Amino acid sequence: MNITILLYMAWGDIDLQNKIWNISNIKKEKSRYLSLTDEAIQILYRRKQKSNSLWVFPAKNKINHMVKPTPTLRKIVKETGYKDLTFNNLSKTLEKLTDPLRASIKL
Repeated sequence: MNITILLYMAWGDIDLQNKIWNISNIKKEKSRYLSLTDEAIQILYRRKQKSNSLWVFPAKNKINHMVKPTPTLRKIVKETGYKDLTFNNLSKTLEKLTDPLRASIKL
């Protein structure tokens, strides 16, 4: 899973009652459904109560939601020396850990 997909998470894509996230903006696939853990639902429910935005992760920019925090990642790489730390590597690791098990993603 790409971090951009997470940052594009919209409230309209989440079914809090049935604990499902419909990821409909995947480039390669039409739609993908992920079951959400009870912990994730609790976090999302609390965020929803405090939000008037269409987005789960709103931001004060032209598109009104967070974007990939590349400058922050560059700073972490510089300070830690982990040159192989990229969003792509992080998402591939998450994909490998969750896909074979069909595990839910904790937010």
